[in-house]
Amino acid sequence: MCGVYGHNQHNCPDEGAMIEREPLYLEQLIPSSLIIDYKIQSKTPLTTTPLLRMPEKPTWEVSDNEEAIRAALSANGEKPMICQQKGRMNGEEIAENKARLQKLADIYGRRLIFLRDSSKPAPLPEPGKKRGSGKAKH
Repeated sequence: MCGVYGHNQHNCPDEGAMIEREPLYLEQLIPSSLIIDYKIQSKTPLTTTPLLRMPEKPTWEVSDNEEAIRAALSANGEKPMICQQKGRMNGEEIAENKARLQKLADIYGRRLIFLRDSSKPAPLPEPGKKRGSGKAKH
């Protein structure tokens, strides 16, 4: 646990402390009991430079359906586009609302993921067609 903030060390917001947690010497990889038993005092530098983990962007996960996208827009103070039946059938409404939600995610520094609705099965390929190919199998 972090002695300052009380959370896991790998989640520590102090980016400077991350450098100290990455091993710089070979002896840091040896258990302290062995270092004491064998009286190891050397500090052999590791030949590779430590990799600092980049903090991941917070994520917004939204179901990929009209109602959920509209609700997410409304919850963030953005007015969703609501089309008549023709606009819905053409996919204009959902495309515009997804674009608006993506702009909001960019403004707030979030990564946006649209989750496929688990109640609907994945679309099956048409019989006689190869996957990924628009040509019919003969």
